[in-house]
Amino acid sequence: MHLRAALFSTASRSLLERFISHYARRSHAPTLQRLATLIAACFLTHASIAAPLPASSNGIEDALERAGTNRAQISRGLVDVPETQRAGMQFLIRNMPDSDLQTLSSSFLLEDLALAYQAFSDAPWRERISNEMFLNEILPYACMTETRESWRKKLHDLSQPLITECKSPGEAAQRLNQKLFKLVKVRYSTDRKKPDQSPL
Repeated sequence: MHLRAALFSTASRSLLERFISHYARRSHAPTLQRLATLIAACFLTHASIAAPLPASSNGIEDALERAGTNRAQISRGLVDVPETQRAGMQFLIRNMPDSDLQTLSSSFLLEDLALAYQAFSDAPWRERISNEMFLNEILPYACMTETRESWRKKLHDLSQPLITECKSPGEAAQRLNQKLFKLVKVRYSTDRKKPDQSPL
């Protein structure tokens, strides 16, 4: 049986809740305490489990509370995200403004996240990019007040052919600055309505 399916079965759910309740508060058993918190952070966002997340779950439960009526969508994103992308989804949710927590759909988050990870995986210079830089500079779906829209695939499809032969991030950035603006018909100007317009 798939691990997640097993955890959410009726019998396993009860066992899991008792485990977390027992060990998450035991400061004299730090390894088990951390394990209980980790399990909670990964799985207890599922709607079928009512037990609250421990306060030490790195802000996930707080974000879910702030999501309000959109909690189910944010929770679905946490449940459905592939394991290899889970850290990225958690990072986004912990750092989202309330307006995004309350409006973005799980499908939007999962699609954008998958495209970000795929683009990063395909980049020949990915080993030069730190995890911190990836999370802060590549993974986010928008910057500040940009429109929340599905821009990543279109921009990737336009950009990828331009940088196929580039050997470094710097070279790729220079190539895009030279070529991309003409393709998307964008010209930098202080007359723009706002400085952080979205890519599309």
